[in-house]
Amino acid sequence: LKWLTQELRRHEKISGYVYTELTDIEWEHNGLLRYDRLPKHFPYPLRDVLGADVLVVDAPPVRHADAGTVLTIPVLASVFSGRPAGSGRLCWSLAGWSREGLVLPAATGERPVCWRAFHVTALADLAIPLPSTPGRYRVELELWDAAGTRVAGTWTDVLVGTWTGGLPELRAEGFRRVEAQGEYWVAEGPGTVRCRLERRGGPLVLEAAAGVHLPRQTDAVRTPSTVAIMADGRQLGTFVLPDAPADAWGVLSYANGLPGPYGYLLRMPLPSGRGPLEVELRAGSGGLALFGPNAGAYPVGLEVAES
Repeated sequence: LKWLTQELRRHEKISGYVYTELTDIEWEHNGLLRYDRLPKHFPYPLRDVLGADVLVVDAPPVRHADAGTVLTIPVLASVFSGRPAGSGRLCWSLAGWSREGLVLPAATGERPVCWRAFHVTALADLAIPLPSTPGRYRVELELWDAAGTRVAGTWTDVLVGTWTGGLPELRAEGFRRVEAQGEYWVAEGPGTVRCRLERRGGPLVLEAAAGVHLPRQTDAVRTPSTVAIMADGRQLGTFVLPDAPADAWGVLSYANGLPGPYGYLLRMPLPSGRGPLEVELRAGSGGLALFGPNAGAYPVGLEVAES
């Protein structure tokens, strides 16, 4: 919805468009409301996509860039609300998650801009320095007028650096059904999965969700699950996985051909020891989904982070 609509709003000669599905129907889940007319969850303000005044990023949904380089982002303002021509500030912030699952420090900036009424105005080609730490980053953009009123906002995602992908070899027992799609591994029902990991001195890091094979992007019914995590025979903890979400937050899944599934980031300290680490995950009746570093929302796999 966001990126297709932005492609329309990028062209000034397209003076209108019609969105034909107010609600989902049996075989198409493209509505702004669910089939039963109840609200859907969107991981962004809908007015930033469908408003009369919007910011447009002239770039693909996900960019790839080398660490330590400069990211150039062309930004346009499509202003058709009747708001008069004006001036203000274009503000940006950059934040993300590292390969170790850590939140990285944010960088910010702004520049003065002007826009025209009933036009698509090229505001700026922002030049944003990228950090030297590989990871998944999000650039948030906001346009403010001279009176301090927010006019519009948007974002774009960038994957910084390169990293090897894949999940470790997983040995599953007891699940009703197990399926893997690239780096997205899903198991239905209760069961146990084991793997062997290399110790690197840091905590155990993984992204996990409940085990639902076809992501229900529009269903209001949640399917929680639990997972108990063991390492070398010692229980590290039991975690509740609230659902099997799939939406625009699953950036790495979308970038690699999956329909947006993602999970919850788990980090836990490990007992000291030598040699390979034996990990065991015991899932409840809601099943278990695991994500490699090129799937889900976070650039981590089932792995031990470096200290």
